[in-house]
Amino acid sequence: MGKVKNESNFDEISFSQSTRVGNIIFISGQVPTSTESKESVNGNEKKVREAFDKMINSFLDAGAEISDIVKINVFLDKKYIDEFRKIYSEIFQSHCPALTIILQPFESIIQVDGVAIKKRNIKDLFYFSNDRTYWVTLLVSTLVGVGIPLLLILLLFYFSLRYE
Repeated sequence: MGKVKNESNFDEISFSQSTRVGNIIFISGQVPTSTESKESVNGNEKKVREAFDKMINSFLDAGAEISDIVKINVFLDKKYIDEFRKIYSEIFQSHCPALTIILQPFESIIQVDGVAIKKRNIKDLFYFSNDRTYWVTLLVSTLVGVGIPLLLILLLFYFSLRYE
């Protein structure tokens, strides 16, 4: 398994907003934090949008793009399915990740979490570029792997010419 790296901040109960394992990014459940009442019609759409915005911003903070999202789980108060459909279709117009919706009475009307698989690019080749230990290990292993055999070949060549 790859190196686990927490990408975002921790809240007051010390859970990670996102966790990255290699190029897979897991986002914890995001709920709206606005203070409008649950019964406010405009407030409900804002709350659904806020939960999705928080999830997407967590993905962006972890280095993923919207097109990298492969799975979304939604826990939704069934009274607000229309608000959900509207916001979801605005965000995911051409890219449709796998989706699980659990309809239930829910205190905060919505909670969303998800998984993204970050596409590899040239920057990923230099993932350890700031790690001094990585570069020293690479240099030493290169010298040992290439330098010693090369030295032996040169010595053999030198002695073979000398004793002809």
